[in-house]
Amino acid sequence: MKENYKNLKCFECDQVVAVVVSFNDAKAIINCVDALINQVGSIIVVDNCSNDEHRSILKDIEYSYINITFIYLLSNFGIGAAINSGLAVIDDKKFNWVLTMDQDSVPSRNMVKAMLIE
Repeated sequence: MKENYKNLKCFECDQVVAVVVSFNDAKAIINCVDALINQVGSIIVVDNCSNDEHRSILKDIEYSYINITFIYLLSNFGIGAAINSGLAVIDDKKFNWVLTMDQDSVPSRNMVKAMLIE
């Protein structure tokens, strides 16, 4: 079933929180955040013990957006543990859905809306 989601209003998108794992790829995390920022109510970026240069870029992003929370892990425990760290800080009363991604994933412009409508 093909539909055009461009003109559909997504009232429930604000009830979605995205947990995104990041590790040493500034360009990828910027692309991912840019693609998600207008699709979800909040983003939690979990840095999986990146180098100082990458963390510096994350700090710049952190100061640019109010609806992004950053968690900086002291060791790289893998993507599963990083996602669990992000899930641990979610306010269950505010969000009904969780979208998990790594930094290499770049959602299409209307992905969250399409998933909620389907």
